[in-house]
Amino acid sequence: MTSNRSQALIGQWLLYLAIAIILTFILLLPLRHTPPAWAGPDLLLALTLAWAIRCPKSVPMLLVAAVFLIADFLLQRPPGLLTVLVVIAVEELKTRAINLQNVNFLGEWVVFSFAITLVIMLYWQIQALIGVEHAPWTLSLTQVTTTIIAYPLVVIVSRVLFGVRKIPPTKNLFV
Repeated sequence: MTSNRSQALIGQWLLYLAIAIILTFILLLPLRHTPPAWAGPDLLLALTLAWAIRCPKSVPMLLVAAVFLIADFLLQRPPGLLTVLVVIAVEELKTRAINLQNVNFLGEWVVFSFAITLVIMLYWQIQALIGVEHAPWTLSLTQVTTTIIAYPLVVIVSRVLFGVRKIPPTKNLFV
């Protein structure tokens, strides 16, 4: 029984890693030749936070840190800045997952919206503070908005295609 659980958990980790690689690869593709007027959703961040809320065991801290650090290098972002913010947000959401078990989807969406807004806006503020070249404020704001709007789709795809369901209140989240 324990072997099946550990195999399933490793399978979820590998699935998360594969999805992260695919999403990062898509971001590396040269699809636009001009600067965007608005930013699309950050699907990797949305997926990571959604899985942290719904199934905390599927996104361990070291895996999230590795995925986002590699993405920072590949996407030429300040190395580690977004990684640290995401790891803090994921760990905070994982500790609150027990309280979110009885919350309906709208409440979960609000918690996700707050976390996404905090991560992206802190990322923008820290970049501005240390003098790193960064996207305009409006672009970051549209990214927050589109990521929040994309959350239901991320949850549906996670549930239907990948089997990531919200942990029922009777189950132990961290065993």
